[in-house]
Amino acid sequence: MQAIPQHRTVFGRAEPFAGRSTGRKGQTGQFAAQPASYDFLNRRFLPLCSVDENILPKGRNTERDFFSSLSILAKAYHFDPIDVTDKAYPYNVLLSHWDASLKIGNANPHTKLLVVEKKNKTVLATKTVYDTGSTLFYIPVVPLQRLLTRTDREPCAAVILSVFAYLHQIVRIPFYRDQSSYLFWLYQMTEEWLTQEPEGWEENDFVDNLKELERAAKTGEGIKMLIVQKKHLDGFEKRLNGFMPSDDFENRCFAMTKSAYELFLQYPKRTVFDQMEDFARAQDSEECYIRPEQYMSFIADSSGWLFEQMTEMVNNDFNECSTIQEPVVWTMFDGTPTPDLTDGLDFEKRLFSLISDLCDLLNEIP
Repeated sequence: MQAIPQHRTVFGRAEPFAGRSTGRKGQTGQFAAQPASYDFLNRRFLPLCSVDENILPKGRNTERDFFSSLSILAKAYHFDPIDVTDKAYPYNVLLSHWDASLKIGNANPHTKLLVVEKKNKTVLATKTVYDTGSTLFYIPVVPLQRLLTRTDREPCAAVILSVFAYLHQIVRIPFYRDQSSYLFWLYQMTEEWLTQEPEGWEENDFVDNLKELERAAKTGEGIKMLIVQKKHLDGFEKRLNGFMPSDDFENRCFAMTKSAYELFLQYPKRTVFDQMEDFARAQDSEECYIRPEQYMSFIADSSGWLFEQMTEMVNNDFNECSTIQEPVVWTMFDGTPTPDLTDGLDFEKRLFSLISDLCDLLNEIP
């Protein structure tokens, strides 16, 4: 796998459009009265490409480089390129790119085929994005606090604490009590909104909401003090090996923890930000986009008045953005050893699945 965000993109996927014939010279416009034939529906028409031909570099080197790269791509994705031997440049390149884009898109809808320039050579590259599905990956900490007070669930609490430590210390999931975090700012805004206009609330509601804010802050500080400790990460394997599940909840807890530990072993230094698309170069600096630290974080709780306020504020913020920063992997087909196309985003797929399973378990804790 090779990251290539600095290479100039020549063109993306060529979008086909339907053309219509104006008829042959000498036609009278009168037709014989006979049943209409729809045989043309069974025929395949080659597309007209709407890409401006002038954006392609001139010269035979471009044509040679493109088809050399295409042969490598086709071998990696196991497809036969379209026959364009009777087409002239640059239509042969545009048509081949259109055909390859369709075949790769059918194999993986989240993969886009691009043509880039690398060291004065024209090379095909694929860009595969992990689709987060517009999901908020917010991990609640209040359920863990409740679990830590139950003597009958001590093994569960211990292994989940190690998972929390791994996600925060290694994966770098933000914590809502960190002043640099996105959610810290939202909690602060909510507190200011509540306390600056107490007369706008029913007395009981004001007291209850204020207590909820104070509880979120106190619980967060307590859990944060625990998960930053190295011992909870160092004791990960020992806790997992000593965990003997006794019911369905503990079996699922064990399976989730085992998945987290295996991910930790395979990617001991990998963070959630390592494969994020670099919008600093790819996007207009003034364009609003959703950042990973905004949709991934530890949060106080996943229910109650405070959570409802937080999610409403998050949605309002996100509605102002045009796109989202997600994990991406670029693969070059330039003659260097072709990577395994199946595991480019393996870490991210397993990580987001792990977070979902963890949240499901936490939300079941009474």
